[in-house]
Amino acid sequence: MGLMLKPMADDLNWSRATLSLTVTVFMVVSAVVLPFIGRLVDRYNIRTVLLTSLLLSSVSIALMSVIRTPLQAIMLYGVLFGLATAGTSVAPIGVMVSRWFPERLGMANSIAISGMGIGQLVIILLLTSQFEVLGWRGSFLALAALGLVLIVPLILLKIPLTAPGEVAGQKGSPAGSGPQWTVSASLREPKLWYLIVIYAICGFQDFFVATHVVAYARDQGVGAVLSGNLYALMGLVGLAGVLAAGLGS
Repeated sequence: MGLMLKPMADDLNWSRATLSLTVTVFMVVSAVVLPFIGRLVDRYNIRTVLLTSLLLSSVSIALMSVIRTPLQAIMLYGVLFGLATAGTSVAPIGVMVSRWFPERLGMANSIAISGMGIGQLVIILLLTSQFEVLGWRGSFLALAALGLVLIVPLILLKIPLTAPGEVAGQKGSPAGSGPQWTVSASLREPKLWYLIVIYAICGFQDFFVATHVVAYARDQGVGAVLSGNLYALMGLVGLAGVLAAGLGS
């Protein structure tokens, strides 16, 4: 949304506060749904959750190209895309990484999460270079197409349903040991609340601040291409930080 904020507001004659509301709804929906995504991963399998979420994500982003009213933006981006993003976030990815790389969990998680920075860097650079041709509506369609063409086949072909040494259909950790946490027990654990605070700070920077970076740069007289590249640079710096954290874990 950060790259689209100013051109969407100008084209649709909406205030930036209206578009920012869609991001707020997106964040709230994603946060509320995430615990249920974890339950779906346990009940079904990671491939099903990821594939369904990616398809839903592509559909919602494609439909954003034809919006005409603020309510449509809130429902498509805030609600539908929020649901889809929860299904492709830390819940299923964290489960997959913990099953496959239990010995180097910190570094493995860092490498997996670094994909967000790589994606932001590459996709924003590509969209910025073609934004004048595509416009914001065409850019949403391009993002949806990338999701279908590049991501879904990888899920279908590359993600095994079980970890090495784990019997198909068997649930739990690869080693079959370790504490079994209930929701009530987890909520009484101080470390969980530390993590919630850390993720809240990270989420504020990632979504609320980053949403306005490009528009703010444009307001200060920075060109469209350079403004978009600044947004891409945030992904590069984030990539370095995530990998550094993994090395130190």
